Amino acid sequence: MGVLPAPLGGGKMARLSSGAMLTTARLVDPVGGRASYGLFRVDTGDDIVIANPHVIQSAGATATGQMQVEGIDGRPLAVPIYTLDVDLGPMGYVQGVTVLGLDISALGYQGLIGDNLLDHGVLVRDGPGKAWSFTAAGYRPSPPPYPIALAIAGVGIAAVAAAALWPQRPR
Repeated sequence: MGVLPAPLGGGKMARLSSGAMLTTARLVDPVGGRASYGLFRVDTGDDIVIANPHVIQSAGATATGQMQVEGIDGRPLAVPIYTLDVDLGPMGYVQGVTVLGLDISALGYQGLIGDNLLDHGVLVRDGPGKAWSFTAAGYRPSPPPYPIALAIAGVGIAAVAAAALWPQRPR
């Protein structure tokens, strides 16, 4: 049995919620600098980050194209794609991430964090400790406090708290 690694990047490990890796993510339009927040679930089975269109539009982003995806009914579906920066607070800030605009609110999240973001860092899942962490490669977090927003009090409250407390990144 190996030794589990300490939380990466000096950040705290987020708690697993019913086995799910959940976090508040801040989507930033790299052109206008506007941002919006949502509850995201890490999904290592997704190749690309997915976010609800209302979260993307709140950041003021403009679609850069479309991608054909297969719907759950097997039919092709044209989905807008965006290029956004994704801020995960103490876990990392990844620039230029391709994001699909697709309404997945029925799942209870505003987005899914896919491999195209996770490939920019190290993901650690501590099952026995019921915690997880992600550290973007080369990212050095600024000192706390950070909003650790998990799905405890609901997405709305977490998003408002994150918006009020999240440190602004210099441009």
